[in-house]
Amino acid sequence: MYIAHIDEYGKKQSVQEHNRNVAQLAEQKVERIGLGKLAYLTGYLHDIGKYSTRFQKYITAQEGTKGSVIHSTAGLRYIFDAVERLHPTQKWLAELVGFSVASHHGLMDCIFLDGTNGFYEKIRNDDRQGDYEEVKERFEEDAFAAIDFDGVLAEAMREVSEKTYGNSFGRGLLARLLLSAVIDADRRDTANFYFGEKKEEIDSRSVFESMANEWEKRIAELEKKARPSLINDVRKYISRSCFESAQKEEGVYRLSVPTGSGKTLSSLRFALWHSIRKDKKKIFYIAPLLTILEQNTAEILAGVGVENGKYVLEHTSDIVASAMSDEDSARYESLAEDWSAPIVVTTMVQFLNTLFDGKTSCIRRMQALVNSVIIIDEVQSIPIKLTKMFCASIRFLTNVCRCTVVICSATQPIAKLPQNIQIKVPSMKELVTLSSEQEKVFERVKIFNETDTPCTLEDLAEKLRENQKKSTGTLCICNTKKEAAKLFDMLSMAFRGEKTSVYHLSAGMCKAHRTKVLEDVRKKLSENESVLCVSTQVIEAGVDISFSCVYRVLAGLDSIMQSAGRCNRHGERESGDVHIIRLQNEKITALREIEKAQEAAKQTFAGQKDIVSKDGISFYYHRLYQIYPAKDLEFSVLNNTLYDLLGIRTGFASADVTFKQAFKTAGEMFSVFDEETISVIVPYDETAKQLIIDLCGKEAERNYLFTQKKLEAVKPYIVSLYKPQQRVLEQNGGLYARSICGQNVLFLQEDFYSETGVTDENNKLKGGF
Repeated sequence: MYIAHIDEYGKKQSVQEHNRNVAQLAEQKVERIGLGKLAYLTGYLHDIGKYSTRFQKYITAQEGTKGSVIHSTAGLRYIFDAVERLHPTQKWLAELVGFSVASHHGLMDCIFLDGTNGFYEKIRNDDRQGDYEEVKERFEEDAFAAIDFDGVLAEAMREVSEKTYGNSFGRGLLARLLLSAVIDADRRDTANFYFGEKKEEIDSRSVFESMANEWEKRIAELEKKARPSLINDVRKYISRSCFESAQKEEGVYRLSVPTGSGKTLSSLRFALWHSIRKDKKKIFYIAPLLTILEQNTAEILAGVGVENGKYVLEHTSDIVASAMSDEDSARYESLAEDWSAPIVVTTMVQFLNTLFDGKTSCIRRMQALVNSVIIIDEVQSIPIKLTKMFCASIRFLTNVCRCTVVICSATQPIAKLPQNIQIKVPSMKELVTLSSEQEKVFERVKIFNETDTPCTLEDLAEKLRENQKKSTGTLCICNTKKEAAKLFDMLSMAFRGEKTSVYHLSAGMCKAHRTKVLEDVRKKLSENESVLCVSTQVIEAGVDISFSCVYRVLAGLDSIMQSAGRCNRHGERESGDVHIIRLQNEKITALREIEKAQEAAKQTFAGQKDIVSKDGISFYYHRLYQIYPAKDLEFSVLNNTLYDLLGIRTGFASADVTFKQAFKTAGEMFSVFDEETISVIVPYDETAKQLIIDLCGKEAERNYLFTQKKLEAVKPYIVSLYKPQQRVLEQNGGLYARSICGQNVLFLQEDFYSETGVTDENNKLKGGF
């Protein structure tokens, strides 16, 4: 028996059993889109390097150290030999399968930046180990009695030859999808062996049918409670139209309805019924801001019924999710979210990481997107640099993965790309069409452009103080956390001892904290008490809250419109006031996208009478895309673009391989935003403090299921920090790390958390909160 795994009690799993299990699991992931045998073949080859004597000695602890025996390249070499022997003209298939085999513990570059052939380099390194002939003989002797290898190879070739994948970028996504299926299958089988973590397959159809029935009851209940109004009539029309559109075929749909029209819940109604009628496996709801996710997760849970709540996953951050490369660590990657739930609510960052990031924990999730409904809310939030890659990926997901994608936005930027920008926008159809009369119903505010004369934060504080004399509920939205925190401190002092309650919201606060603040604000607004809330853009979209007046520091038109959506949201009064102001000496040079969006917004104010009309929106995006150089839409790196690194590699057109992508290099360079973030667990309340004690204890180090449970419970107490803030906190003693399942997890010291969330300085020493 050749051994693949041995647990701490001496139980063994054979290489043949592990490869067979992985092959079967990988096949299940993509068979619905006609690539089952391709995945089966790849899974069966992924660990054949473990047949070597050197690995067998290592696994039985006779000799060798962790990572000293590379077992992931023998399968690459074997598929190259097999294709050369059986189908010599189909070398590209060997590259496709070989890439996934060789990358299941970490990505490889097919062609390095210097032009070196990554496939041949892997084969040369494998040859230096001197194990290949032994591995080949043992694999064929052990496995060929169980499978018809040549027949499976022929079936795999037939599957991929029957499909088109577009250009080289699309073929690169195919390779990543195949790799994803193998990684997920490998991690699942490994976790099952070590921890007995065998997940039951969920019958998505029956779950969605139950959810849809509950959803209809919820909608009927909400419509019954809603007061008669033109706004509620149009919301009902939009919801009903989405329900009726659910019978439409797979494709890309656009839901372009005004802010505050209920597009999120209507799109989810479409997704549930479309999944039932078209037999979709999963539903993904993707949004840019944490507050949108938090509110809509609560709405979804309320809508699908108590019994179905266990089938909804909210995923915002990865606490234990690194690029694992060694055999012992890989088993713990199952602690990372795998998107196995029927409904997944996640961030735009996590979605884009799944498509482009280099970590295996991110790649693993891509297979979950197959045959799903994907709702992308507030699509205008996608960073400009990712526009081309995003559009190409949507085409792949719909054309190859049989996904239905719903693009939600009141502004729909990717429909406004200038003709001179060489980006093929996916063909989109409207889910709902509103008449001009129906659109006018949502004109609930007056927008006042006060940007001609810039003001200081002190001036703004005084404006808000004066405004509060005539408005019971005021919201002010800033561009940065520092602006918001400083303004909050000023206003807290100004209103000390008075009846006005001052609140703060930002992404520097954990979910549990933000939820508590929003609950308090809503309660006071409903009781007509005096409330003033200072926030960053976390409140800007998707949050069902209504102020009588909103102040917005100048930003892009999309942000201005979203801010207006928090004012007089339900038409409680004849009109609400939205004031757009410009801060003097605002420090946003590092926030390049906000700076350019401000410029486009200023040009729109100057050139359009009605900035929120269709003409105004079109004008804004036309100006915005003119401000950016075309190369900025393709993520410029290394005198090239990330799109090219993941596509044709124009500098290596003559290279003797079909797959030229620099997957590893591109994965390391990819980031949704210019600065990477890191997740930190914060001690917001007593529950959080106890969870931190549990996670830092001995039980978490040795008990996988205990750790998994605690990591799930700690989600509401996670904050994402940018690297500069992390460094300052470390210098000031605000962070400490603990090893959980071999991975460093960061925790915040209690005195570095305040009313405004994570602070850079010791709050106790400052005499604060």
